[in-house]
Amino acid sequence: MTLEHLLSFTSGLTTEPICLNAGLAIFDTCVNSIATTNAGNGLTPGQEFYYASTHLQVAGLMAMRARGLATWQDVFTEFKTQTGLFANSTYDLPSATNPRLAGGMHWTGEDYMAFLKALKNGLLLNSTSMGQLLADHTAGVTIAYSPALAGAGEDWHYGLGLWHECQSATFNCTAGTRVSSPGAYGAYPFWDRSHGYIGIVARQGALGTFPNGIAIERAVRSDVEQWLACP
Repeated sequence: MTLEHLLSFTSGLTTEPICLNAGLAIFDTCVNSIATTNAGNGLTPGQEFYYASTHLQVAGLMAMRARGLATWQDVFTEFKTQTGLFANSTYDLPSATNPRLAGGMHWTGEDYMAFLKALKNGLLLNSTSMGQLLADHTAGVTIAYSPALAGAGEDWHYGLGLWHECQSATFNCTAGTRVSSPGAYGAYPFWDRSHGYIGIVARQGALGTFPNGIAIERAVRSDVEQWLACP
């Protein structure tokens, strides 16, 4: 199992232990529970895509060990210090000591927009890493569970921590044309690479309302693109 498998949600870690949503759980111990819960499930990393929080939690512990830091908050603080990004944002769900790295951050719209701008302008990743981020890592992989397909009826593919959008029941789009990362609570950050612009619907609704942010953006997309086309 590699970091690429984890960030592309193809690691085979499909079952989420309850400690992922337990504020009093210990981060490292919970990651070990992910391993034991999924042991012997017969899945080989790289064979199927399954959208779950497990992948990012393991990747987070890998980052802690790689940096020699004790907690995820230390990793996040180092990132904020190095980049100046997410200064007003915190990882605190279900708790600061056991944050869920998928959907566990409180952020401001200004903070997230600054992150998208830095990413688009090449200030965060070199060209090689950017190419890996934006590549289609699920081409030829079985899509076992996708909230985009289940909730919106659209067959999106996945890069590293982001979606390749495709408004079709079968993926027939050019990967990397439009990438996004809809949140479980309905926020919708995106990068339209075909038109060269970024944006975000900063929204906090009920858990599982991720299609709502997409719907808001799509309702105004044609107007936005007309404005972009103005001389």
